[in-house]
Amino acid sequence: MRRIFCALTSSLLLFVFLRPANADPIQYTLTNNIYANGHGTNLISILDGTFVFTLPSLMTTNTVVWAPDHVDLGPEFRIPGYTYITAPDFTRPDGSHVNELMFTLASYGYVVQIDASPGPGLAAPIGYNYSNPNLYDSGGSHDLTLAVNDLAASPVPEPSTMAMIGSGVLAFVAGTKRQRSTRL
Repeated sequence: MRRIFCALTSSLLLFVFLRPANADPIQYTLTNNIYANGHGTNLISILDGTFVFTLPSLMTTNTVVWAPDHVDLGPEFRIPGYTYITAPDFTRPDGSHVNELMFTLASYGYVVQIDASPGPGLAAPIGYNYSNPNLYDSGGSHDLTLAVNDLAASPVPEPSTMAMIGSGVLAFVAGTKRQRSTRL
């Protein structure tokens, strides 16, 4: 009985403590209105609009997101230190040629680079929005924003919940042991 209890307890602890911190898919919505808000030139107007894509987890490294129609020219054309991901659900405004979004981590948020191929590109910084932890923006003008949405927020049990489950298992084992000893 003791072996079964130890096996169950160790399995529970391994499940709780060794699972990934955030394995839920994350949806990103990048909205660029730099030209629409009167900034920039007509050349970058094709970069305006809303781009939506989903990644398997939160971006924690420098990341390049490719649209499914992006042509990968091979590893020699990739920047070292970046993770390259093709997002199958990459959506962009009608008529847009944007097929690559580059996110470079910075102390204040990200530097976002929007590239249309063939065509122009745009790089702009976005920072943490302290009134909304799921939003990054370009400051007061809100010309460029990045919304981060956890699609399957799985609640992590609180320590008190784990203590309650553990005490319930101990009580069950103690009761079973007590019943067996009274039968003999």
